[in-house]
This record gives sequence, C-alpha cells and structure tokens, in this order.
Amino acid sequence: MAVFNVESLKEQKSKIKPLLGTKLSLNDTWYLIDGKWFKQWQTYVSFDDVENNNILDDSIYPGPIDNSQLLLDSNKLKPDITEEVDYYFLPQKAWDLFVMWYSLAEDQEPIARKVISQGVFNNHLIIEMYLLELKFCRHDQPNNFKIHSFSQMSTIEELERAAREMFEIPENRDIRLWNKFLNNSIEPLIKKTLTLKDASIYNNGEIIVEEQGGDQTWPYQSKMFSTSGLQNRITPSPAVTYEGLHKNIHNFSPGLCGLTNLGNTCFMNSAIQCMSNVPHLTEYMLSGRWKLELNVDNPLGMRGEVASSYAELITNMWSGKFNCTAPRQFKVAVGRFKPEFSGYQQQDSQELMAFLLDGLHEDLNRIRKKPYIETKEADNRPDAEVADETWQNYIKRNDSIIVDTFHGLLKSTLVCPECQKVSIKFDPFCYLSLPLPVKKDRQIEISFVPHDHTLKIRQLKATVSKMGQITDLCQAVSQVVSYRAEQMIVAEVYNHRLYKIFAMNDVISKINDKDDIFMFNRNINELAIVPVYVRERKEHNTSYPSNSTSTLFGVPFFVSVHRTQCTYDELYNKILQRLSRYIKEDLNENGNVLTSGSLGDGDISDGSDRNDDDANEDDDMSNSVDPPTTNNAKAQHSNKTSHIQHCNDNNNVVDSMVDDADISDDNYNNNKQQQQQPQQQQLQKQQRLFSIRLVNAYGSADFELISPDKNPVTFSSIGHTYIAADWSPSTRKAYYDEKEAMSFEIDASMDSRPAVKKSILLSDCLELFTTMEKLGEQDPWYCPSCKKHQQATKKFDLWKLPQILVIHLKRFSYSRFWRDKLDTFIEYPVDGLDMSKFIINEKKDSCVYDLIAVSNHYGGLGGGHYTACAKNKFTGGWNYFDDSSVSPSDESNVVTKAGYVLVYQARNSSTKVNTNNNIETNNNNINGCSSNNNNNNHNHNSMQTSNNSSNDSPSSSSPGDPPTYDVCMDDTL
Repeated sequence: MAVFNVESLKEQKSKIKPLLGTKLSLNDTWYLIDGKWFKQWQTYVSFDDVENNNILDDSIYPGPIDNSQLLLDSNKLKPDITEEVDYYFLPQKAWDLFVMWYSLAEDQEPIARKVISQGVFNNHLIIEMYLLELKFCRHDQPNNFKIHSFSQMSTIEELERAAREMFEIPENRDIRLWNKFLNNSIEPLIKKTLTLKDASIYNNGEIIVEEQGGDQTWPYQSKMFSTSGLQNRITPSPAVTYEGLHKNIHNFSPGLCGLTNLGNTCFMNSAIQCMSNVPHLTEYMLSGRWKLELNVDNPLGMRGEVASSYAELITNMWSGKFNCTAPRQFKVAVGRFKPEFSGYQQQDSQELMAFLLDGLHEDLNRIRKKPYIETKEADNRPDAEVADETWQNYIKRNDSIIVDTFHGLLKSTLVCPECQKVSIKFDPFCYLSLPLPVKKDRQIEISFVPHDHTLKIRQLKATVSKMGQITDLCQAVSQVVSYRAEQMIVAEVYNHRLYKIFAMNDVISKINDKDDIFMFNRNINELAIVPVYVRERKEHNTSYPSNSTSTLFGVPFFVSVHRTQCTYDELYNKILQRLSRYIKEDLNENGNVLTSGSLGDGDISDGSDRNDDDANEDDDMSNSVDPPTTNNAKAQHSNKTSHIQHCNDNNNVVDSMVDDADISDDNYNNNKQQQQQPQQQQLQKQQRLFSIRLVNAYGSADFELISPDKNPVTFSSIGHTYIAADWSPSTRKAYYDEKEAMSFEIDASMDSRPAVKKSILLSDCLELFTTMEKLGEQDPWYCPSCKKHQQATKKFDLWKLPQILVIHLKRFSYSRFWRDKLDTFIEYPVDGLDMSKFIINEKKDSCVYDLIAVSNHYGGLGGGHYTACAKNKFTGGWNYFDDSSVSPSDESNVVTKAGYVLVYQARNSSTKVNTNNNIETNNNNINGCSSNNNNNNHNHNSMQTSNNSSNDSPSSSSPGDPPTYDVCMDDTL
C-alpha cells in the first residue's frame, strides 16, 4: 500500500468531492460502498475541514474497501439497507479512484448498479438498487429451476437469449416464453421489445420456456381445449391457467375478487381493496360517468391513465366473472407517474392510497381551466365567513368525484410567541394522519462483557427512553448485571472492530436497531484502558503505515494497565486473561502454551457491587491516556498528533477511562514485582499464542510490532491507543475455541417483550391531533408581523368532514438515526364513530360514521405484509383480503393492532349516482358533516361502538338483498 502524506490526502479529498456531485445519466454505472467505511475515509482525510487543519491521523486509516456487511451469505444485497446510513453510491470515476488508493477486500467483487429511467414527464432517473431474480424452467420440467438476474429495463428479447443459453437451445429451434403469476395463471411474452417492468415481470417471478415440437406444434396448443387439471383460479384474458385453459365463469360474488401479488405489491392490493369497497366511488366508476368527466389535458393530472386503468380494474373486480385478477396495467400506470411505485420493493399502502385519490381527482377534475384566485387573510373575520370563502374558492379550481366524496376542511391557528400575532387559515384535506399517544421507550439488545474472564458474555435487553443518553442505558443494564453504571464502556462493534465508542452524554438515538452494541465492564483499580483487537495474521509486514494483512475475528475488548510501568509480559498476560474464555483447555502434548488455567487474576477486582469495598471511589475520569508503544515507537512517532474528529471521539472516550488515584510508579512496582517476576520467567520459556502490535483505531493498519524485551510498554503522546493480538492461522485453529466464542449466556430479559400497553381509543388520537403544540426548531413559522421565523404554537381543528373519512394512524416514525413502528393496539369503533365533539363549526350536523374498510400492516419496518378488511355492499358482510385470497371475516376480527388506514362512511350519505348520470352532492354545503340526518341520538362526548339496532342503519344492503347499485354489472361492463 502506498504511504499517504498530507498532500496525497488533500488530493484524494479534492478529487472525490466534485465527483460526489455527479448527476445521474441513463445507463451509467454506479457502485455501492459500505457506509461506515466511507465515513471512516471522510474522517481520515478530514473531509469537512476546509482548512485541512485536521488531517493525517494514520490511526484511522480505513484499510481495504469492505462491503461484506451489505451482503447476505449468498452474496445477495441485503433487503433492508438504507442509503447514507448503510451505504453510499459512487460514480464510476470515484469508485475507480478508491480501488486504486485502498484496493478491495480479499474475495470481494464490486457491487455495480445501472442508472435507469422511470416516470413519464420528468424522465426520472434512479439507480436500480435491486435486480430482478427470475426463475426459469422448461414447460415439461416445472420444478427444475435455473435462476438468473436482470435489470427491470431488460427486454423480453434479452430474456429469450438468456433462456436459450441456460437450456442450450439452438437458434434454429423456436421457443415461447410465458410469465407465470402467483395465482397459477400464465401469460405469453410476445412483444420482444417490451421491458420487464412494462411486462409486469416481478422479482422471484417464474418464466416458463416452451419449445416447439418437431411437428411444428406447441405443447400448450394441445392443452387449450383440454379440461384436465382445471384450477379454480381464473384470470382475465389474455392470461390462461398454467394448464393452458381459460374460461369465464360467472358465479363469483361481485367485489369478492382477489388481487395477484406482482412482487411486493401487497401494499397496493390492500389500498385497492379499501377503495374498491367505497360505494360512492365504485358506483361512479361502474356507471361510466368517469368517461364523460375524464380530463386528459389537465397539466396536474396523469393524462387520464390512472383513472382509466383504475376503472378497468374495478370493472373486473365487480363483474362477478373473476375471483382473482392481476392489477398489472394499473401498476404500470401508477409507476409511470410515481416512479417509487414502479419497482418491486415494499411500499406504504397509505402513500399509494393518497396518490390514487390525488391522481383520480386530477384525471377527473371537471374544471378544465383553473382560474387564478388571490388568497385573502382572515383579518379577524368570523370563522364561518372565512371557511365558506376558502371552500368556494377551492371548488372553483377543484371539482371532482374525489372532492365530492373525500375532501373536508381543516382550520389551523398559529400564534407568534413574541408579538402574539394570530394567523388563521382553512385548508382542504383528503385524509387525516393521526399521531399515536404512546410512551417513547425502546428496547436495546446488549452484549455485556464482564471483567471476570471466567464468565461468559451475556446477552440482554434494556429498556430506555428514546430521548435518553448512554448513561441511562448503563443505568438500565447495571440493574440487570449488578455492576456499577460508571464502570461501563459502551461501544458499537461492526465487522469485529470498535466502530464507535460512545460517550456517556451521547444520545440513545445514535444507536440504530441493527447495530451490535457491546457493553464492557472495566476494572476501576487500574490506571489505563486500552482497546484490543483480535486478528489472524497472514503474513508479517512492519512497514509504516502498512496495509495490514491480518483479518479481524472475535469480539474486541479492553484491558486495564499501568500507563508507564506495564511490561510486555504483563500486557500479554492481561490480554490472555480476557481471551481465556475462548481458549481451548486441551493443550498440545508438550503443554508449552500458557492458558487460562495457568493464569490468576491476582488482586484484580471485577468491579462489581459485591466487591465494592476494594474499589477506588475517587475516580476522576478527566485525565487523558496516551497510546501504548515501545521506546522505539515513541521516537519514531513523536512528531505526530491526533486531530481527526472521529478518532478523537473514540480516543477521548477511552482517554476518560483513567483512574486518577495517587499511585506512584515506585508503589506500583513494589505491589506488582513479586507477582510479575515468576510469570515473566515462565513466559520467556513458553510459546506465545499471539503477538502484540500497535494498530490504528480500526485494526486495519499496523504501526509497530511490540517486542517482548525488557523495556516497559509506555503510553506516549502519540494518540494511538489501540493494540492487536495477532494469531497465526495454525495457532488460532489449535487453541481458539470458535464455538465457545459464539456461546453467549442468554439473559431472561432477551425473552421479554415490551410491557403490554393498554389500548388507546381512536378518540385519544383525535384529541392529540387537535392539541396545541409548539413548532420545533427545524420547522419555524415566518411571522409577517415580526418579519422573522418564530417557534409559534400551532393548533388544528376540524371544520368540515367528508362523506368518506380516511384516517391514517401514524404507526411509522423516522429520523436520521431512528426508525420505528408502533404496534400499539388502537381501539377504533366499527359502528357509531361520532365526530361531533371534534367539529368546531357551530352549524355542524350530527357526524356519525361507520367503518367500511381497513388496511392492515403486519410486521416491522422495511418489509412486513399488508392485507385489508372490507364490508361488501351486496352482502353487508365483512371479508378479509390477502392478495389473491378472499375469505369471509367476522366483525369482531376487524379491529386489531395491525389496523393502519381506516375508511369510514358517513351515515345516510347524500351522494349517489342516478340514472341520469348526474352526481347529486352536497358540495356546496359547508356545514360540519356530510351527513344531514339529525335524528341520531348519540353521545357526542365519547366515541363508542353501538351494537344496538337503530333506525339510522348503514346504507349497505342486508345479507340476501339483491344488488342495489343503480347500474347493473353485466357482461358488457
């Protein structure tokens, strides 16, 4: 490895910085690089220091590029990694430079990805993170798969070429490809120029390769007229069943139609099923009225494509012809205008639902030319006047079935804390996103390493506040392990190295759920704390600084030593004590290796409360400690200092772990002399298990081999405080117990689950939504009176509610360091949701809603699964939709902790489709609720579920009633 000086590191920084701003260009190649390696490099070159004052600290030399943490054991890219946290993208030129400077870790290949185009209007370019992995099989060998990866921008022609190569089919033999869907239907892939994305070929999809027979016939052709093996799953033409037969069967219940999962599209299927069971919208689509109001010239719309594809899908779902259909064209249309939905990664059902409602609104907007309307201030006018003015101005520009059905009106009040300026504004809304009033605690998994080397590492869970600090985590762990919190060292171990050593005042949010957090118990009677890495040494190289030929393994740890009078033998002995929990007891025949059985701890205290009488109670954590080095190393590096911030973060934490007890060197020698002399004499005669080297903070570069001579290992002013215990491959194999190293003691807390939280009422969420709050520092409001940004107070109030009220429960929370899903059980009523108490409009009508659909989310972040529950208009019964599966559901199973998006319908809603194709709405009604019936006798002071019969029954039909849609869904629809 080339030796880097200050100028060469400046050159690296100057070359890389402009390349990071490279714009995406179609078909260019970009590379993934491990996020922690890249951040370490940024620290190494002092990337954010314009003056280059803090540059060249070889202790944090990053070493070869190591992307192993981005990959699964199968070398596939991990599915839940996050950009700028787990990885960064680099353009080709930047990647080539990094490989030239630092090389790529052994046995690793670059992770290259192409730039592809998505979207329609703005030619949206993205880096294709995940390739499609497709399974190919011959038509006569359906269970014998060959796997191949493709870009979603690959063509059917490329699939055919790959299929011929995989199955060794000559060019003079004709073949056909069939796309097999999860509902066991197949579709011919005819158009060779079609991309895999447009052909709705999804990840893990199956491609059937059909060879033409010698008699010029196709194997599937003879099956088209055979009824053998007919399956109960039927799909619309041109798809056929896998057995090669397609029939229309007209005996399925309208609306009880499953949706094929096209590859992580359960989120989309869930949202569609919820919207499909909104009577107002579905009646409108089936009536054909949408065709008369289609607005293909709306610059804010989707050229009518979203509305058209949705109408076609709804027609199929409610025709009674199918029990399952594939929403392929709808997905393609949505992906054109919202590229995030075009791929095959899991998305959010609420985001899809919001996009669908907005897309339908603009595609079906009755306003062809939107007038300019100047916004007026409230100026102390009555709320009713301002609200009515806002709504009337809104519908002059926005008039559609979506506005008729889903849009309401919110009032927001901002108050300046300085001049008390009050700003009142009314805004239309399409759905309510409600926060959840839950406790802000989290559980963190910890691997606790006791100072006593005879004890195993202990895995446990600790519950702390999300807003807490590392010291709070130490306090929580101390209650479980019975060691004092101030004796804890908390570190993130990444790829066998100490990636970050936390300070006690660091915030808990710096710990990610995926981080491996270790907590080390230290001996407070010792003077200096030294981090130690364990490595396998492949070959010796003592050049400075050298690219280490060693491989990290095991768990790093800390040893406590005297800062000036630590001999090599004592340092070796200390390291061996910490490692002894992993060393095999079966020594070689000569018994010439010192093991844990030969070493005693002497008077070393484990620091626990049980032995606290001997502990030094006067720890002063402010002294700094210098790195261990031999006299030669001290002379060699005396002109170097440490300035790199990241290294300082770790070194300063380690430096603070120094006992300030008044122990002189003479006293120290007197206390230790008798113990050390016999051990030193013994060690000189015995074989060492490992050698000791001075290394950088990541164990990736060597500074010097520490020689076992008479000179004491001292702590100079270099700033390098890390050492490595280097094993030869043969010694590691013979004496290091890999199985024992992986054997942790599992604390009972690992089986614990967060305390069962009492159920939260939906009304609690609504009250929190309408509670006054203070804006955060990052989200100030510009006060027109003070002429500056202020942290104003803000309050939402509901003024007008729509006929269909969509409520989004904010179960997901995100920040730069923290992502979480709240599985709290929210008790939402199925019948009789009374919203009157939340409407501030004095002229409000009774606002009672009944639940008609729920989008459910099961699992955690970065994945999980979406389903839906919905009430069928024809039968009046609830059904459970899980992709292609549809099953009856009991009303008691509708309310679960998986409820994510709730769809409510106002009782006696006034919108309907009549035979004259005129939409009757209360669009001009600015009263609080869209329901105009005042005969309901509900308690407005609480939310309740009414199980008693009422004259105000929901508008859906009772079981057994004939269909009540004004437009019959016959075969012509």
